[in-house]
Amino acid sequence: VSIYDVDISSYWNVSESRWQNAVYLATTSLTGTPVDGWTMSIQQSAWTNGHQYKSSATARDVAGNVKSSGWNYYIYDDEEPESYIGVPVDGTYYPEGQPSEISGTSSDNRSGTVKVDVRLMKVEGIDNGKHWSTADLTWHDAVEGIIWSTTVITGNAWEIPSANTPTWTNGQKYLVVSRSEDAAGNIETGFAAPKSSNTFTYDTSKPESDITYPDADTNSAPTLQGTCSDAAPGEVTYV
Repeated sequence: VSIYDVDISSYWNVSESRWQNAVYLATTSLTGTPVDGWTMSIQQSAWTNGHQYKSSATARDVAGNVKSSGWNYYIYDDEEPESYIGVPVDGTYYPEGQPSEISGTSSDNRSGTVKVDVRLMKVEGIDNGKHWSTADLTWHDAVEGIIWSTTVITGNAWEIPSANTPTWTNGQKYLVVSRSEDAAGNIETGFAAPKSSNTFTYDTSKPESDITYPDADTNSAPTLQGTCSDAAPGEVTYV
């Protein structure tokens, strides 16, 4: 078997655990009776994260016939991909009809993201811990555990479209966590705000305001005063 690092244009010498310019063919261990396979262990030091490799095998039978396979290309990738939540923005209060979708982007060092899942959970209140599933468009009780829903991926962008999002509840706080997976099978494990673990609150209650002074005719320049309020968890930002 020949192993070639495309990025540094070198062949791996299994016996000496080093890369070299000359072609090197390593002997494998045959398996099966009759023989129908082979295995070969390669030193960890041969692999560099993000590099592309190609391998070729050459077989010989008892009659002396020899035939080589074609090159098999692959990327060695042991680095987790990353995902980013664009909507909702962490800590934001959203008005009626928003957010209309849950969306974001993902990135990977070389092999590329192939999947992004999203965890959508109600936080606080009597429904605390309930998870949304896009598979059946239903909220599931906390006792059923964490539920990850598959997103739609286009390039490096992902989304749960509006047709697959729930009807938001006024005053409810939600947690959104995104988790990506790359072509090499690495799965994102670190989640933090405001990147891949965001919370938001749905607030459709309209704030109240009133003028308390002056409340009658006056003969001097008044300083206007009043009251304002908003139903929890909302908060008045200006009058």
